Amino acid sequence: MVNVFTRLSSPLTCRRGSVATACPEWKLYEADVPQVLAWAAEKAAGRPYIVSVASAESGDDAYLIRLFGQDPTRGEAFNEPYDSLPT
Repeated sequence: MVNVFTRLSSPLTCRRGSVATACPEWKLYEADVPQVLAWAAEKAAGRPYIVSVASAESGDDAYLIRLFGQDPTRGEAFNEPYDSLPT
């Protein structure tokens, strides 16, 4: 699974310095990890993103295991700019 974060507004327009974001999700099947990482980096185009894999440990319980990336909505640092929507 790939999530790409896009900032929708500046911190000045949200309460307490929070930032509104959009985060589309893509589920990819039958792909190798290097292919998914390359696809995600291209799709993100400099925006923060997360690459995760779903795992079933027991029964129907599914868990996400993060392979790469940071989640800016959780205060995790990202050293690439993502100030606005692509034009």
